[in-house]
Amino acid sequence: MELNPKNFCKLTDSSGVTGTAFGHHTQWGRGITNHPLNNEAPKLCTSSVVHFYSHPLLASMMAPSVGIQYQTCWSVLVDGKIITDGTKCGTSGSVTTLEKIRIPKIPQLDLIKASVLSTLPILAADQPKWRDIAERFLSGGKVYDGPDLYWPSSDFCYIFLSLMRDMVNHQADETINSIHIAPFMLTYDMGIDVDLLAAFRVLGYTDEHCGVEALRRV
Repeated sequence: MELNPKNFCKLTDSSGVTGTAFGHHTQWGRGITNHPLNNEAPKLCTSSVVHFYSHPLLASMMAPSVGIQYQTCWSVLVDGKIITDGTKCGTSGSVTTLEKIRIPKIPQLDLIKASVLSTLPILAADQPKWRDIAERFLSGGKVYDGPDLYWPSSDFCYIFLSLMRDMVNHQADETINSIHIAPFMLTYDMGIDVDLLAAFRVLGYTDEHCGVEALRRV
């Protein structure tokens, strides 16, 4: 997976705070350094690491899932051993926030495409019919043969594809603004990593427009 320290970044709320949803208050800001809250073995989604993203594209992808309040993005300096599952990163060392940067504005349809691309080989192995429908979606073909899709072998895929249909038909509302994370949340539950950044590269997203240097606020 692509890990370029120049593109590392972190999401906070508008006051530079994280962790309130988990019962702790971590303050960030220009030049502020924080360390893990405990010394346990490093594991993502725990207080044994400080979390960050390997690229602003992933911060944009994950922002709806971590909370609507986390809409401020910072470039960061990361120290220590890094672990990642392809969506987010963590370090057992430290993270220092440097300066605010803009969050890339990515159409939700592209967020869905990146999610589908990154999980296609994994989910297709578990649900063969997923490959056919997903590949038709990615190529711009017709995904549905009728108003509803009945897929008894996978309630998850039924829900996701139904919502994806609503997105394509511009019928979605804010209650499903994070539906693009659904496929790789399933692979996370399966204990399988994905490479979201590689999927964005396939879709044509480059550092020239979406890297930290391009997103620095003037």
